[in-house]
Amino acid sequence: MLYRLIKRTPNGIQSILDYLDEFIRTEALNDMMANAATITTDPEKYVEQLLSMFSRFSALVASAFYDDPRFLTARDKAFQDVVNDTCIFKMEIASSKSKQNEMVLLVLKYVSNKDVFMRFHKAHLARRLILEMSADQEKEENMVTRLRDAGMPADFVNKLYRMLQDIEVNKDLNAAFKKSIGSNNNCIA
Repeated sequence: MLYRLIKRTPNGIQSILDYLDEFIRTEALNDMMANAATITTDPEKYVEQLLSMFSRFSALVASAFYDDPRFLTARDKAFQDVVNDTCIFKMEIASSKSKQNEMVLLVLKYVSNKDVFMRFHKAHLARRLILEMSADQEKEENMVTRLRDAGMPADFVNKLYRMLQDIEVNKDLNAAFKKSIGSNNNCIA
């Protein structure tokens, strides 16, 4: 009933579309975060969770908005953003993973041939940084600090720190370049 009244007002539908979009995103991400421990370890549960949410939001659009194509489009757009949001997989699942990392570093402290690990870690860190696949810059810096505390050679740890600093400098230079190009409105020839 309310939908039919608002449908007749100018710009009334757009505000409801925006609200529905935000509602679906918020509710879906809250559901995902609430079930993060299960979802990140069991792909079937993840798909079941997504299908359940899609059914719930589809029922909402059908009952409240009579399957109006504009609302179906808003539902689809919001749900697509939820499905493609990978923050749930990047978040650190509490202390079990952290405790496991601590135990691995404890064992690494007693390994005599650290060079194999150093080459492996350096190569994969470089790959994560170049492809911007790192979950969090701060976590990478914490890992380098932990490696230093685990007794890794100082030159290796310093190289890793410089890699992280180079990425930060690169971001700053790119931002400054984009700003200067935008403010000058000049073409590069």
